[in-house]
Amino acid sequence: MRHQSSVLAVLLLLGSALTVKAALPSREVLLLENDATRQWCAYGSETRWKKDRDRTEALAVGSVTYADGHIAQITVTEEGESGDWIVKDQYSLARTGDITSLLRRIHVLPGRRSVTIRYRICKRKAIETARVEKDLSTGAVLTRPEAIWLPDYPIRTRVEQFPYAAMFKLGQRLLSGRHCVSEAARKH
Repeated sequence: MRHQSSVLAVLLLLGSALTVKAALPSREVLLLENDATRQWCAYGSETRWKKDRDRTEALAVGSVTYADGHIAQITVTEEGESGDWIVKDQYSLARTGDITSLLRRIHVLPGRRSVTIRYRICKRKAIETARVEKDLSTGAVLTRPEAIWLPDYPIRTRVEQFPYAAMFKLGQRLLSGRHCVSEAARKH
C-alpha cells in the first residue's frame, strides 16, 4: 500500500511537471516614425533600425516587447521638433491585450523640469496614481514645484489607439524583417 502511494505521488508530480509550460524569452521589436513617408515601421533588427533612425532623423521611436507569446509592453518616445521637450511612455499590457498601466516621463528644458507620472488604466480610463517632479539639472525632488508648461501628449487606453496598431495583427512575425504601415490619422 505504501509503495502504491509513493508511485501515485511520483506519477502526479511527473504529470504536473509535464503540463507546466516553459516561459518563452521576451523579444523586442523596434519602431520608428518616418515623417517623410508618414509611416511607422517595425524592425526585428536593431542594426537596420539604427540606420533608418539616423537617416530619417526620427523624432518618434519606440518598441514592442513580446513575452510568453503576447505583447507585454509598448514604449514610445517622442521629441518636440524644437528639441526642448521629450516624452517617454511605457505602457504595460495584460495577457488579454488590455493596457493596464502607463509610466510617463517628461523632460522639459524651459523650466528645467523632469516629471514622472504613473497611471493605472481601468475600463479605458487613465487614473493618475503618482507624480514626482524633479529639477532636470540636479535630479533633486521638488516638493513645491511651480506650474510649468507640459506637452499635451495623448494617453492611450486601448492598443487600437496607437498609430501603428495595424502592425500588431502580424503578431510575432514582426520579430523578423521590416514592416511599415501608413498612419491612418495623425497622433495629435
